[in-house]
Amino acid sequence: MKRMIAFFMCALAMFLLKGGQVNNLSVFDRVEKVVLVLSEKNENFTDALQNGNDFYYTFDKMEAMNILPSLDEMKCLKGVNLYFSKELSLSYFQERLDFLGERKECVEMDVYYGFYRHYKKFELVDGKKVNVQLVFTGEQWIMGLPIILTGF
Repeated sequence: MKRMIAFFMCALAMFLLKGGQVNNLSVFDRVEKVVLVLSEKNENFTDALQNGNDFYYTFDKMEAMNILPSLDEMKCLKGVNLYFSKELSLSYFQERLDFLGERKECVEMDVYYGFYRHYKKFELVDGKKVNVQLVFTGEQWIMGLPIILTGF
C-alpha cells in the first residue's frame, strides 16, 4: 500500500512539475499551417469558418508556433490538423510520434495511424491507443489529432 501511495505521489509531482501540459505539439517545428476545429466559437480568434456546429480556425506557421503550446487552455477543442511540406520524409514523423502503424493506401494517398502520448485524446483500435492520422497526398503531409477533420 505504501508503494502505491508513493507511486501516485511521484506521478502527481511529475505532472505538476511539467505544468500539466498534455497537448504538447511544439516538437512539430516544421509545420506550415494549423487548423483548429472547435465545437464553439472562440472570441480570441478571427475569421472562423463554420461548418455545421463546428468552427475552423486557420493559422500560418508563425501564428501556429504561438498557438500550439496553449492547446490545453482551449475549451471545446475537437481536433488539430497540421500541414507540412511534401519535402519532409516519413522519418520526421516517426521520430516524433510514439507509434506509427504501417502504410495503408486510400485513393492513391498514403494513410497512417499512430499514437502521440502528449495529445490527451485517443481511441482504442485493436487494443492500441490511436490519436494520430497522417496522410501524404503527394502535395503535402497532413496530420490530424485525433483524426483529420478537414478532409484530404
